[in-house]
Formats: sequence, structure tokens, C-alpha cells
Amino acid sequence: MGEIGDLVAVEFEGMSPSRTFRNLVRLNTQYNLAHCLPFIQEGHFVPSKGAILLAGEENHSIKGLVGAMVAVDGENLIQLLRSGEAITDLVEPQFTPTPDYETFARFLIERTSKDGGYAHVDVDGKRATARIQQFGNDGKYIRNVRQELPELIPPDFFMYGRTSPLSLEELGEIGTKTLTAALIARAYSGKIGKSHVNVDVCQIKLTAYGYNLFQNTLGVPRVTRWGEHGFAEDAYFSHIPDLPNDQYVVPEKQIALIHRQYERGSEGVRLVNTDIVTGIGLAGPRQQGPYISDVAPPQYTPPASPVSLSLPSFSNSAQISLL
Repeated sequence: MGEIGDLVAVEFEGMSPSRTFRNLVRLNTQYNLAHCLPFIQEGHFVPSKGAILLAGEENHSIKGLVGAMVAVDGENLIQLLRSGEAITDLVEPQFTPTPDYETFARFLIERTSKDGGYAHVDVDGKRATARIQQFGNDGKYIRNVRQELPELIPPDFFMYGRTSPLSLEELGEIGTKTLTAALIARAYSGKIGKSHVNVDVCQIKLTAYGYNLFQNTLGVPRVTRWGEHGFAEDAYFSHIPDLPNDQYVVPEKQIALIHRQYERGSEGVRLVNTDIVTGIGLAGPRQQGPYISDVAPPQYTPPASPVSLSLPSFSNSAQISLL
């Protein structure tokens, strides 16, 4: 199912095998989407100055949106990443227990202004998270897989619907965190030394994502997951008219949550499935209670006087090679 408009509905809890990915999607919904809602009109993010947010731009109009890069594996994750120089912190990272979604989300929200990323242990019922001051993307294991980068990133990573492979010049412009996420997940999967490892890297990306340069760009961050074979899945919000109300995250704004899965083949990573996610709203998965009380997102209220849209002067079919 690769076409918007012909989607199969999937329940939130069954959308992904990665608990960390699902938790970041939930956080992105409850916190980031809630912060952006007052500025979303007719499928566009329109800040008070009236200039529409373009796909590929970071949303600087709202302070405090949560972005995060989270490396996930077993309890030896820190030692593993240090052994290959993927963590370059001078001080040993300290884990904090994050046994459930609420404590995990609060941990990220309280540190959202800090650079770096996170390591997250999720194995045998043990869950804990540590902030990493600096992830490196030039360690000895990463150098062994860097040449595979063109095969790890799908053509539509920057823009919905693109089918032509990214050029080497475009790959050279990929952001540092995205590059690091892709390379760490690839380098730290399989047999390293005497251990078999499988590090996933999940990310809340603050850059806007849309059908083309300006269509259907809601300004809300997107959630991605990188695995052993490259880009594995993402989840982003889209304005799609005329769906049943139970398929919207925010029915009054016609905002739906789209989930896509990718696989690596002979031509690199390609899209294999697109679903619409149901069973989640601004209060989280339905029938599971409210959000964290002490870091709750603002209640959505429509603006008193709507801001007029100011669209760029190019056509709907305009495409750009890199965002």
C-alpha cells in the first residue's frame, strides 16, 4: 500500500515491533503535535508572521519541541558503542530507570534543550535511558560501512513520492544526526567480537515533511527508525480530507498519522508498505488515560483570528532535489 488515499488501518500498538519507536511516536503526538495545532490551517503550518513552513525546514516558530536520537539495544550498549568510538563522552554516561512510557517521555522532555542523544536499554524487562553528550560517526566499525550509505537511505526520505535515488552530492548534505543514526545502526548490527548485536536508532526529526516543497506540510516533527539494513520505518502526520473520523488523530483538523515500512533489496532501501494508524489521540493510545500531568502539552484552542495563508509562487508539481 504505497499510495495515500488507499490505506489500510493499523492499530497503534501493532504498528511496529520497536517499543522505543512507538513511544517516540506517542510523544510526538501528545507533545509536539499538540504544540503545533494552533498554527495548522488547511493542511499547512502557518506561524503568526504568515509565511508558510516549507518541507525540509526546521520549525523554529515554536520553542521547546522535542527532538531526540535514541540508540537502543541490550545492557552492554554503552560499552559496545564506546568500543567502536561511537560514543566520545569524557564522562561515563549514567543510566536512569525509565520503566514505562511516562518516565521515558519525561526524561526526554526535561533534556530537550541539550545537544547529543540518548542510549536506551530495553531487554529482559529492564528499561533505562542515558544522555549521550556526543555520538561519533567516524569510529572503526562505522568506517567499515560508510561506503554502504547510498544503499541505506530511500529516495523518498526527504520528500514524499520521490523515486529517483539520491545523488552523492545530496547524500553529502545529510544532517549530522541523521547520518550518525544510519551509520551506527548499520555498523553495530551482526557479530562484533564475540557478541551478536542489533542496535536500532530511533529519532524524532524536527524538519518538516510533505508531499512536495509546500503541499501538506504540517510543521510537526517526524519519527524514524534505522536498523541493520538501513532505513526501517517512519511515522508522520498528514492532512487527508474525507477519512472516517476514527482514522484521524485530530478529526477537526483532518490530521492522520501515516506509518511506512521499508526493506533493503538489490537497489537499496525502498518503501514496501504504508498504513494509517488508528487508536491514538492527543491523550495517547485511547482508553489508556491522560498524559503526564506535570509536563502536559497545552490544550488546543483555535486562534481568535485566523492567519491568512501566504503560499509560494511555484506550482504544485514543483520538486526539489534536496531539502
